[in-house]
Amino acid sequence: MKKIILTIIYLICLMNLAYAQKISDNQISLDFQKLANLKVDFEKYRNNTIKKDSVLILYKDHINKIKKSPEIYLYYIKNSLKTDELKLTKERLQYKYPLTDVNDLSQYLIKWIDFFRVIKYSLFKKNDDLLPIDFRGLPVVDENNYKPKYGPKPSGHKLALRYLLDSVGFNSKEKKMLKKAENPDVVMQIKEYLDEKGLSLENKGFVKWALKQLILPNNNINLFMLDAIYEPNRNKNYVPRDREPTNQH
Repeated sequence: MKKIILTIIYLICLMNLAYAQKISDNQISLDFQKLANLKVDFEKYRNNTIKKDSVLILYKDHINKIKKSPEIYLYYIKNSLKTDELKLTKERLQYKYPLTDVNDLSQYLIKWIDFFRVIKYSLFKKNDDLLPIDFRGLPVVDENNYKPKYGPKPSGHKLALRYLLDSVGFNSKEKKMLKKAENPDVVMQIKEYLDEKGLSLENKGFVKWALKQLILPNNNINLFMLDAIYEPNRNKNYVPRDREPTNQH
């Protein structure tokens, strides 16, 4: 009977220990989420003379809390990278504060797995005072994981590309950009725009300008939105390249 009681007590202790560990892990996870939130707040209030100092203090204090306890936070990161890779790859959190209002926050989000890698690299390996402003360009982050995934080229893409290359008057650099555009919709947008608006010199000048905007990574703007931005420049001292004045001696 005594052995049974001792066994029950032992099992209860194990359950309590497991529960305590679970609570501890939850708190650690919340601390990492708080770190990301404080980084975003710091960027949000960077130019606010009233709030910027207090927000920076909170941000630095929280970073120091994490850096001073590698046995807790670094251990948690290393263990999570080994055991929860699939989950960490799927879930994201906000890493950057957008400077302007945007409808799509995807370019400001980071995968948890990369967030942990950035913390490990920046705070524990390099001993940085703050997290890097952008995670792109860091050796521990594969930027290919953040490039938009495009579907197959639509029907008529090849013919549309050939039409544009022959009709618009792109220079060699612009032709290369058009051919290598990762988003196949860029070609179709330009073709549809010119079909509707016509092949005037002004429209050709516009699509050459717009091409540079459309091929930017993580770009969510379309050609007709760019048209509204470009409108004030139409017919404003526009001289086609083949009619540019030459120096006369």
